[in-house]
Amino acid sequence: MCDCQEGKESVLVDPKGDLLNILNLDSEQFNVAVTDQNIGYITQPNTESILQIDPDRMVILHRVKSNDVCSTEICVSAVSNSGRDTPNKVPCYFGVKHYGNVYAYPVNGYNINFRTINNNIMVSDWAIDPLVVMFHAVREGVFFSCIGGQSYIKYTKHIEYAQNKEEYILKIESMDTPTDICSDNNGHVYVSGQGSNNIHRLTQDGKVLDISLDSRHGIIQPVALCFNQTIQHYTL
Repeated sequence: MCDCQEGKESVLVDPKGDLLNILNLDSEQFNVAVTDQNIGYITQPNTESILQIDPDRMVILHRVKSNDVCSTEICVSAVSNSGRDTPNKVPCYFGVKHYGNVYAYPVNGYNINFRTINNNIMVSDWAIDPLVVMFHAVREGVFFSCIGGQSYIKYTKHIEYAQNKEEYILKIESMDTPTDICSDNNGHVYVSGQGSNNIHRLTQDGKVLDISLDSRHGIIQPVALCFNQTIQHYTL
C-alpha cells in the first residue's frame, strides 16, 4: 500500500507495481501499516484521525478522531511476527504527540482508545523521543526511531513492569538522513538513508550487519521502505 494524489488516495499494488485497488480519503495520510492479522491502519494528522481498514477490499472499517487540540496522531508501526491471534499480544503501536511529547500507544486487540474512563488522554508508559517523525516496533516495547533533523536513529526499550527504559543513539557514519525503518521475519532491521542513498541492515540491538543496497543498485534518495513477508523482498 502507498499514497498518491497529494496523499488523499491510498493505493494497493502488486509486487510488480500494478494497480489493484484505490481507497479515496478525505484528508492527507502520513503513515500506513498492515498487521500480521491483515488489518490496516492509516494516520491522518491534519484531521487528527486514525482509520482502520481492510487492505484487501480497501474499505474503511472504523474511524477514530481526537478532539484534543494538544494531541496529534502522527505515525503507526505494525509489530513484526505478532501472529494471527491478538489476545495478550500487541499488533501495532501509534505514535501520538501530546503536549510536546511522543508516546507509543498499543492497539489492544482491534480497539483504538487513547482516553481513560474520565475522558482524559492516557499518558502511556511507552514514551519515546519528542522529535520522532517515524518509528518502528521490532517487538513489544522495543522501538527504533527516526528523529527530525538528525542523521542518527534512536533505540528505545521499555522494561516491563518498571518505570524506566533503556535507550541510546545509533550514529552510523555511512548513513545520512534516515527516513524509514522496517524489519523482516528473521529479525533483521532495515533503515533507509535518504542523504546517503543506501539501506543498512542491523540486528535488533542496533549493530550494523551490512549495507544491503546503495546507489550502485539504483537506490537514490529513498524515503520509505517495507518488507514483503510473502515473497521476501524490499519495497522502496
